Amino acid sequence: MFGKHKCQEAIATMNTSIKSSLNTWTCSILGTVVVSLGLISYIKVADAVPNGGSFSGQGQASGAVFANGKQANASLDFNGRNYNVGLVSGRKSEVRYIGTINQLRGTNSRNPNSFVLRGQVQSFATSTTNLRVANTKGTCRIEVFDMRIKSISCSTKVADSFTRFTGMSQF
Repeated sequence: MFGKHKCQEAIATMNTSIKSSLNTWTCSILGTVVVSLGLISYIKVADAVPNGGSFSGQGQASGAVFANGKQANASLDFNGRNYNVGLVSGRKSEVRYIGTINQLRGTNSRNPNSFVLRGQVQSFATSTTNLRVANTKGTCRIEVFDMRIKSISCSTKVADSFTRFTGMSQF
């Protein structure tokens, strides 16, 4: 636990800010918030998420073009407000969802490469149509833990477009 003195020390060395109000004070240190009420102190690390990047995972996919529990590789690319998520199994089974990000939030894991992305699907492609892109509406929820895709759940208005992916356990 940090005391008020430690927080003030950190502020002096890290050039951040402190705000006081009666017996309660808050100290912001590079995304970490330290709050003290009298003798009680605790640390809350802000949920930091990346602005974009490429992430991957291996696991099992089902739905759309995948038989239940089929081994698949997952990929996620996002930048700003747009994302592209795909699943591939072997040479013949593939789906891709492209859309905009509705929500991007941390997972309370204190790891900036762990987050949940919720998005609005704008287009969908599948290997059953030779990856011809269909403009459609739908939703995706993608969870990433420590840079690895942990789960994907996407669906659209196109028939047989629902896909679920569960990544391999990392521990």
